[in-house]
Amino acid sequence: MSSPAPVKSGSNLMKKRICQILFFLTVISCSLGVFAADAAIEWRKDYNVAIQEAKEKNLPVFLLFTNSKSCPFCREIEERIFSRRVFQKFCQNEAIPLKVEFASLFGTGQKVTKADIKQVCKNANIPSSIEMGSWPYVVFISPDGTVLLQSRENGRTDPDTFVKKYKKALPKKN
Repeated sequence: MSSPAPVKSGSNLMKKRICQILFFLTVISCSLGVFAADAAIEWRKDYNVAIQEAKEKNLPVFLLFTNSKSCPFCREIEERIFSRRVFQKFCQNEAIPLKVEFASLFGTGQKVTKADIKQVCKNANIPSSIEMGSWPYVVFISPDGTVLLQSRENGRTDPDTFVKKYKKALPKKN
């Protein structure tokens, strides 16, 4: 006769099931957190679209020049500032976010020229009157296209200070 299979105690089975559920919930919540941060800011990719929306809502355009592929400060500002709720709320209520991304120019083995950079700006319909400094570079533009302020950022500030700095510098809404 064969011996019967050992019976697991109800307590051990319950502990195993609770661990599985907790693991599943942890994975889901982490995934949702990542996707929520990415989805929270609806970056416009065309200047004309952003300006039109700025006119309709009477808000400034928050223009970001960035290179997320080879610029450590660009990656840092994405992680430390743009993924945070305070900045996302700022973009939803007080500015129209516009991003010009230069990552596609890098990693090809080709030397990147000023003409390449100008072409990316031209593709996004950025007026030649808007100058860009080194990445990441922020420009606030009024709905009529006037440059309100420009700033080279490094992402090393906290999100609240970053948003307060720009709220203070921008003209008050009507």
